[in-house]
Amino acid sequence: MMTSRKKFGRGAKMAYESTQVSPIRTWGDINALLYSHECSASRYTDEINKGFAVEFITKRTAVIEDKKVPRNHAVRIPVTFDFSQCNTKKQREQEIRTKWRSVFYWLKAQFDAIDKGIVLFEQVFLADTVLPLPGGRSIRLIDHVLPDLVGGKALKPPDFRMLLEE
Repeated sequence: MMTSRKKFGRGAKMAYESTQVSPIRTWGDINALLYSHECSASRYTDEINKGFAVEFITKRTAVIEDKKVPRNHAVRIPVTFDFSQCNTKKQREQEIRTKWRSVFYWLKAQFDAIDKGIVLFEQVFLADTVLPLPGGRSIRLIDHVLPDLVGGKALKPPDFRMLLEE
């Protein structure tokens, strides 16, 4: 029996779209996954009715100017809710559960690919890497370079020497 939903691609139904797993339980699953992959700290931040971010720190060895530098690697993955198709409270709650579960399965797939040697950690998480800025602020690498990419400007390479001072 064929359904009207596509099996693959945009519009395909994913198993977790109807999940009943709560966001807090999914956070526990995400935490277990992160800590099983040598993360030393994790947290999530919640922006009510807007979205959330998953953040974690792992120890990585960077090669900077031909020097191996062990350092903490911070990653921040922001997620935005899309309530445009939600007309009821129940639909909004489902959107929240689905986004959390989607992030869990995405992270699980990424770490599986890293574990199998298909990709490097940096290939997966480089865009979401958090860079320290003066004054104690920070910015994700993608947020730093995207305005220039979209604007068609030539990119200036970041000054990675600040990472040596850590």
